[in-house]
Amino acid sequence: MTVHDIWFQGLASPVRCVDCDDLVKGLAGYVPGWPFSAKRIVPAEYGPEVPCAVLAFNGTAWLIQSPHTTEPRIHKTQVNVVCDLLSILASALIAQSPGRLCFHAAAVERNEGLILFPALRRAGKSTLSVALMARGARLFTDDYLLVDHGPSGALTGQATGIAARLRLPLPDGLPPDVLSFVDAHPGPENKQYRYVGGATVAPHGTMAPIRSIVLLDRADDGPATLSEVPSGDVLAALAKQNFSRGLPAGEALSALITLTQTAPAVRLTYSDVGEAADLVMSGLDHLLPAPRRDVLFPRPGPHPDRSALDLMHAYQRTRFAVLYPAGDVWVGASCDGERMLQFDAIAANVLDLLDEAISPSDLLDLLADALPDMEPSALRDVVTDLLRRFLRVGYIARAT
Repeated sequence: MTVHDIWFQGLASPVRCVDCDDLVKGLAGYVPGWPFSAKRIVPAEYGPEVPCAVLAFNGTAWLIQSPHTTEPRIHKTQVNVVCDLLSILASALIAQSPGRLCFHAAAVERNEGLILFPALRRAGKSTLSVALMARGARLFTDDYLLVDHGPSGALTGQATGIAARLRLPLPDGLPPDVLSFVDAHPGPENKQYRYVGGATVAPHGTMAPIRSIVLLDRADDGPATLSEVPSGDVLAALAKQNFSRGLPAGEALSALITLTQTAPAVRLTYSDVGEAADLVMSGLDHLLPAPRRDVLFPRPGPHPDRSALDLMHAYQRTRFAVLYPAGDVWVGASCDGERMLQFDAIAANVLDLLDEAISPSDLLDLLADALPDMEPSALRDVVTDLLRRFLRVGYIARAT
């Protein structure tokens, strides 16, 4: 039995590999920009650190287990077990970096700034990233991006140093320069995936400001186009793809709002990867950031009122009920800091009426006068459901 401990730059614990000599030898092909050291050890030399992952090969299959997964998993190919390992390493980095945003996204660097592609299912972020690499952009990630606040207030992303991963077979119609780039930068592959690395993979830990956000919309046909995106859609996409740990929802939401202000967003609709890459390389320079306004949400605190809604008792807005308008929606954070919230215009207006103490029955009378065309029973259902939601998230409490 041979055992190797692999130490990746920036990680506090090693990856332990048992009888995985070929995997260890080929690991650099997956992480061309992420320095690591591999040391052969015997059990007497095991350190006190709990490995972030343990891999074992029995000659036909690989077993991988980790504190960051719920159960051990078995893979039949080296490429698939390393794919799993890289996902575990991402979880390990996030776990030891509480308080940082982390997006499921691709990001490439152009003109010393990052273009962020939030992950949308089968939208082609990895293929587009490789096409942009072929045109001179540097890959920061095609999977996850850890984010910090930069010195100027803009958010900065950290390169993973991991090669791009393409699904096979490659899509039809890739431009010749992209195919040539893929052939010139071969990485590990199996029947399902091919890794593409080379010098255009930014070294692990490299930081760059996020300058623009591109929401991808892959179509069956038609020319590549850029269009405006409502700010609420951008916030929703970023919130959905944020899997940071230990960061209260209000702080995360403040950072997301800052990002939407400092990094203008567009929607890229495309069917041809080459056209899309050309448009990204030439069509984003005119975008300007929005005027910046810091938005702070209250720190999490005890729930102010856990009682059931009483239609005859007066209620009032609490300090936790801070909403930010994002296009057609309003966003906020629950009082416990666990959830980001989204409300429509009716909810925002009702919350404003609760600046002063008012009972649900009096509120219903007030709204009935303002909305005479709405059925009283329907209005009652909408308002009571909304008040119960406000009560659950700590946005209202009984007036004293």
